[in-house]
Amino acid sequence: MDLRVLVLIADRDLGGLVRTQVDNLGGSCSVAETYDEGSSSLSWADAAIVDLVGEGLDDLYRLRIEAPTVRVLAIAPDEEHAERARAAGVDRVLVEPMSVADIGDAVRAMAQSTRGAVLDLRAPAGVLAEAPASTDDDAPWWATRTH
Repeated sequence: MDLRVLVLIADRDLGGLVRTQVDNLGGSCSVAETYDEGSSSLSWADAAIVDLVGEGLDDLYRLRIEAPTVRVLAIAPDEEHAERARAAGVDRVLVEPMSVADIGDAVRAMAQSTRGAVLDLRAPAGVLAEAPASTDDDAPWWATRTH
């Protein structure tokens, strides 16, 4: 997995747990306690994990404005925070309490959803198509294959 994740989280223990999950899945991770501390990583990050406790909702709103293409996983302390995160346009929400497996699954899902897409110039304007992981011959990826 080649996913670069910015983690905005004030709880060091939870931050360490999230970093371990990202690292175990082969991603790169930068952990910051505040948005101002982590904002320099926004141009590098493919995804962000934001803890909504404390200033987390404000951090989330700034993130959605300043980096609208970064995929976001929100960790919510309750359902009210989760609904506010969904309204802000996050890609996924985990509501506490959650398991380590839940965090791993959410990070894995973010990595899969950031897989590159290419513009197929033969299709109607703006249609995206995924390139295959590999091809067996020298034909272009979009060429019809008979095997």
